[in-house]
Amino acid sequence: MSTAAREPAAQTESPGLGAVLGLDPQEAGLFAGLLAEALDGLGMDGSRVVAGLQAGRSVGDSLALPAGVADLLYARAHHWFAAGRYDRAEDLFRTLCVVAPTRTDHWLGFGICLRLRGQGDEARRAFEAAAMTAPDSLAVEFHRLELALAEGRAGDAARHLESFDARVTDETPAEMRAEVERFRLALALRRREGVPP
Repeated sequence: MSTAAREPAAQTESPGLGAVLGLDPQEAGLFAGLLAEALDGLGMDGSRVVAGLQAGRSVGDSLALPAGVADLLYARAHHWFAAGRYDRAEDLFRTLCVVAPTRTDHWLGFGICLRLRGQGDEARRAFEAAAMTAPDSLAVEFHRLELALAEGRAGDAARHLESFDARVTDETPAEMRAEVERFRLALALRRREGVPP
């Protein structure tokens, strides 16, 4: 399909896609048209994909990826992570965050890889996204606590520890609870030594 034939549809692009991309309506319309044409060139129905994105659906839903694709990518990311190849795992977790952004484990995996590479600001944003997908997640608070301690942000660590304590249950894994006790001790030592929050 030619660009000229697609321009009218691009001009009616909903503000959602432009807002997500930080584009004004004219730029968003141009982007939608170019994206649709590029996807057509890859053998996809570009208009359908763009319409899905404009309607606020995820990239994975808009591409109509077959069921199970995200699970396969997650298994592969987990494999690379377990093998110590955090760079490879990070790339897959980043892709998963785009393809299936409502799954907490995708954001946690991405954030953990970023933390291990010393990318604290980006890891914090990934953990914030994870918290939006699961506001009561114990795992999210655990990783936020771990990051805050690693970065020396004692005040944030104390808040995350308090939130973790409020959510812990008998079903919380013993390993996680033991690690949190180490975090609690580290935080107490920092306070005793007068390390600022």
